[in-house]
Amino acid sequence: MSDTRPPLTIVCLLASVVLYLICLAPGAICVAGSCRGWSGFFIAAFGWLEVAGIGRASFVVVTAWFANPAIWFAWALLMGRAYAAATGAGLLALLLALGYKLGTHVLVSESGGADAITGVGAGYWPWVASAGLACAAGLFGWIQFSSVTAPLTQRRKD
Repeated sequence: MSDTRPPLTIVCLLASVVLYLICLAPGAICVAGSCRGWSGFFIAAFGWLEVAGIGRASFVVVTAWFANPAIWFAWALLMGRAYAAATGAGLLALLLALGYKLGTHVLVSESGGADAITGVGAGYWPWVASAGLACAAGLFGWIQFSSVTAPLTQRRKD
């Protein structure tokens, strides 16, 4: 078995990291018709506080932030060559990130007030793509790893 990572896994992992870094700068959510003031960095840093607003904010909006640690976990698993687990973490991240689009209200202040979501900003789609590429990286690694180890497994049964 080769000690190198599959090339598509490396490309997808690097693209996932780059897209994640890109998503941090622009606005990610739009409330009251404005996408300003809600950069991806701000949301990544403080979005976990949304959990305190379950009931006032949409459940899918509250849980969407957890796509961030799922992406980070997928990257760590990819670095450790745990491709099947990375695929699962990436898929979870993708589903949580896409779930945000189903939300209707988000907390916008420390007072707990929720505003209607009027759209997504330019930072949303690179974030979703980053999650999808983390999943794809795991899947490519898992497929490559399975194709390398399958003949060894079959030989042991003989």
